[in-house]
Amino acid sequence: PKTPGKVNIIDFYVRRIKRSFPALISVLLFCIVIGNIAFLPDEYNKLAKHIFGGSTYISNIMLFKESGEYFNESSNLKPLLHLWSLGVEEQFYIVFPIFLWLLYKSKLNFLFCLIIFTLISFFLNKNAVTHGLTSKAFYMPWMRFWELSSGAILAYAVNYYSDFISSLKDKITNSKTTDLITKIIFSSRFTKENKQNLIANALSFFGIATIIIGYAVIRADSGKFPGALALVPVVGALLIIAAGPSAIFNRYVLSSRIFVFFGLISYPLYLWHWPLISIGYIIEGQKPYAWIRAIAVILSILLATGTYFFIEPPLRYGKHLKVKAVALLLVLTAIGTYGFTEYKYQYTQKINTNLQLSKEKDRTFEAAYRIQDNTCLSKYPNWKVQDTGCYIDPESLDVNSNKNIIAVFGDSKAEHFMYGLKNLPNRDYLVQTYGISYKVPFYKMTSGPNANNINNIQFYLKTSSEWDRAFEDALHNEKVKVVILSHSAGVSRNSNSIVDTSNLNSKFSVEQLHRVGAKRTFDLLKQFNKQVIVVQETPYLPIDPKKCVMRKFRISAGNCSFDRKIFDNFEARKFYDGIMQDAAKNYDNITFLDLSKYLCDEKYCYL
Repeated sequence: PKTPGKVNIIDFYVRRIKRSFPALISVLLFCIVIGNIAFLPDEYNKLAKHIFGGSTYISNIMLFKESGEYFNESSNLKPLLHLWSLGVEEQFYIVFPIFLWLLYKSKLNFLFCLIIFTLISFFLNKNAVTHGLTSKAFYMPWMRFWELSSGAILAYAVNYYSDFISSLKDKITNSKTTDLITKIIFSSRFTKENKQNLIANALSFFGIATIIIGYAVIRADSGKFPGALALVPVVGALLIIAAGPSAIFNRYVLSSRIFVFFGLISYPLYLWHWPLISIGYIIEGQKPYAWIRAIAVILSILLATGTYFFIEPPLRYGKHLKVKAVALLLVLTAIGTYGFTEYKYQYTQKINTNLQLSKEKDRTFEAAYRIQDNTCLSKYPNWKVQDTGCYIDPESLDVNSNKNIIAVFGDSKAEHFMYGLKNLPNRDYLVQTYGISYKVPFYKMTSGPNANNINNIQFYLKTSSEWDRAFEDALHNEKVKVVILSHSAGVSRNSNSIVDTSNLNSKFSVEQLHRVGAKRTFDLLKQFNKQVIVVQETPYLPIDPKKCVMRKFRISAGNCSFDRKIFDNFEARKFYDGIMQDAAKNYDNITFLDLSKYLCDEKYCYL
């Protein structure tokens, strides 16, 4: 008040700290406590990372680096996702005062430069969306500054161009056009004051209508937001503000006690609402029941009210304001340091400890089925070229052993059977498992992502030739009585993902290649008197397994099942299983194992 038009930068940032830090610190501490109690280790690791991002106001940049879309399903599992906008706001408050100071020192026209600043930011945003860079347009600060600086333009114009605005209003209200419009619509002449009120109401009405239109037309999956679409809510908000207090909607609705109350608690409410809803998603492992979501909304209002009336006042007002600001800065720095430490070091240490414990109990991923034992690697050294599972019971190579052998061929879904087959109590057989990721279980056939690409074919030929050699050995080994074939159906169906290694120039379709490969393989197995078990496609999980984890505060029992139709209607399954069954019609040594009989009932499949 003593120096109108001047701002002390230090005082400005002190006020920013007192305004924004108390509520933010409260929410971050709450998330730390709940995360420690109810989250799984990897969930807490991600939370710790976002606590660091939120406390340093770089959430928007961090989320962009994660290459995540704000509106995708995983957004429900990020309790601090909403802090992206707080990051943009604070980054604006760092850049904008410096920009204004430079304008002041350079004695440039403020309004003109503000408009240029805003237009540059807007067109950067629009250009990014046009080129499909919606995440960048959404999160990067320089592409969102225009929305904030639009308000600065309005504020500056109202304060420093009031005479021009008043003159413009007078011209509009005194014009014959305005008289004609009012006479046609209201059948009477209006006073100057009434005309000005009419203009204010028109601005307010169009502002509300614009926002409603924006709500109706802006869609998360459109790929066009923010871009030009962001103009809709921004312009709507500007029109309502420009309408001023004389507009009926502004005077009676926005100025009503309920709206004023929510305006007062809007900042802490913004901070509290999303963590509560997101935590509900994480703990429940699915979309929480409607009544849980309703409680989360009510609780967010209560917490926001408590924050505004009991936490913020002692820290925002009173004596020693600069000391309080420094203390708040130190507390938020400590929280950010804690988040960074948990993310970078503590989590890694916990995981390493857990892995060591798992290894001691013989339950790691590697111990379960990704075994490449020395016996296998000495016999088939090319298995080293890929992360695959090759296991040979040592006794199966003993010429004096009288036990029969079960040989399993395929991809990772073949590897999965090894652990159970070799650990079955009192087994009277030996096991050999040959799995190569993506490998279709056909002799002289290979498959994998872009398998027929000239840059990939040599790699696939090398791995497939070793698999073929193991298959030939199994054919000639009289102790191998049973051969199991297992494959992930969706892998080899793609048009460029399966290759006949005996005829690289084959022009067969994907279906023809499958039929040729199946017949070639079945013929050999029949010729060498092998009993064959073809494992049909395994039901896969279209749900996150974490949904079944029982944890503290969970209300539901966990969604551990899914509609069987999802599996039955899986096109790749129907394609692969159909070809295999059709190809096996003329062979009496082939049986099919349908695992869905054991993992599903008539209506549902179960984790």
